[in-house]
Amino acid sequence: VLLIGFLIYKVGIKEIYETILTANPIYIVLVLFVFFISFILPAIALFFILYPLDHKISILKLTWFNILTYAISRFVPGRIGDLSMVNFLKKEKIHMGKASAIFLIDKVIMFFIHFMFGVIGLFIFFSAKIALQVALIIIVMAIIGLGLVLWNKSRSFIKRYILKKHAEKFTGFYKTIIEYMKKHKKFLFLNFISNIVKNLSF
Repeated sequence: VLLIGFLIYKVGIKEIYETILTANPIYIVLVLFVFFISFILPAIALFFILYPLDHKISILKLTWFNILTYAISRFVPGRIGDLSMVNFLKKEKIHMGKASAIFLIDKVIMFFIHFMFGVIGLFIFFSAKIALQVALIIIVMAIIGLGLVLWNKSRSFIKRYILKKHAEKFTGFYKTIIEYMKKHKKFLFLNFISNIVKNLSF
């Protein structure tokens, strides 16, 4: 709001209005279409993961959450603003532990997709040796990271020394991840396909 207000103050409402009139309306419609589709597709992917839960959230509402998360991320470094999605899910009466697990699952799937496209790029622009070395390093780091999340001792360490009194808020985190891996593979696959469509589209 402050940025728009500053723009209007410096440029003037009349000049902005006249500039908008000179724009091709077809391009404006296309820009708005692409803008909303870029938020709808990840909302559909998230909808598939949330589907097994008792609390159903509409794609329209998830799209709005994506827009808000995107806006917050523009002002917070390192895409930490993406974590605000957990808070939005919590407001929909999804327990913090489950919401955090679902957020992590969605991000892991996205990482895997980006990794696949990244490896293709490595083999195109670099030698096979370098591409394999980089790919193996990323795979090892990903396995270590996932292992730390699932390993009992590491989770106990995080609960005791990092989360401390807040550990109870994340109850059900590990259980939710295991449950999805065992019982909800279909919805993970649907999320995977939706995210691939999103990446190929944009």
